[in-house]
Amino acid sequence: GGLGAVRWLVSSGVPRLHDAGLDLLSCVVEGDQGVAADCLSVLPQGSDTIMGFVRDRRPGTRLLACLAMARVASSAPSECSYGPSGGDLIAAATALVNLLGEPDDAVSIEAPLALSCLVGGRPSLAPPLCADLRVPARVSEHLSKPQVPPRMVARMLHLLAHLSVSTSTAQSVVDAGGVPLASSALGSASPPVRFAACTLITHLSRSVRNLRTCLRDTRLAAPLTSLLQDPASDTDGAAAGAICNLILDFSPAKTDLIEGGCLTGLARLAMDESRAETVRVNAVWALRNAAYVAQGGVKEKILSAV
Repeated sequence: GGLGAVRWLVSSGVPRLHDAGLDLLSCVVEGDQGVAADCLSVLPQGSDTIMGFVRDRRPGTRLLACLAMARVASSAPSECSYGPSGGDLIAAATALVNLLGEPDDAVSIEAPLALSCLVGGRPSLAPPLCADLRVPARVSEHLSKPQVPPRMVARMLHLLAHLSVSTSTAQSVVDAGGVPLASSALGSASPPVRFAACTLITHLSRSVRNLRTCLRDTRLAAPLTSLLQDPASDTDGAAAGAICNLILDFSPAKTDLIEGGCLTGLARLAMDESRAETVRVNAVWALRNAAYVAQGGVKEKILSAV
């Protein structure tokens, strides 16, 4: 029934029904390879049907089509003959990048989310998005504008995190000013923005080069330590995840984090049995990294904290 409804809606010839069909398509295929393959097989021209809407004149329809393409790309089996090609995905990504500057806030605020979904499902898209479409630089330009809605800021920071999947793409994010953007966002009044900033720092800190260069900024230590006691439960766990790499022995930020009191906050999270396992694991790994080749009584401080 659901697949028949998708086919009928996208083939109806009525714009608002097209939008409903694309939205339904995104919902039914997400995370289910079998349904994704079946859904593509019932469309008149497979993924080409969706691509027709990616080129639609209406921004809202283009957005829904790109999101549907992203969900299909991440869910459909690679051998599916009706699936999107690499060229289709680049075209969808290009359309979404252009929608970042769409005057209609209802569209532009969803475009980063759709791009994150697209890159999350196909990480191989990150290099062309960074090198050819200059997405990090364009995101940085948008975030430098006055009065950007917090939800937009959070989604753009998450997009930068998704793009930082390799040394080269992470460097593109750094070159576009990703570290100052994240550092500034750590002090936001919006919990989702603080969480997204921690996530971006976590992704960027996977590079040893970044740890020794751009992430040596001591201004990261104090806000991250403070966020270990953030009232938003997701944020303190994300802060622990960011500290995990920053507190490694070869990271210049290690001393500032320890002297700032992060060990106490990490120990509290690690021992809190009410917290999610991933949060506690992040905290334990951060404590372990702090203790590795530790000097100056660091191990004693950890034992005292726990």
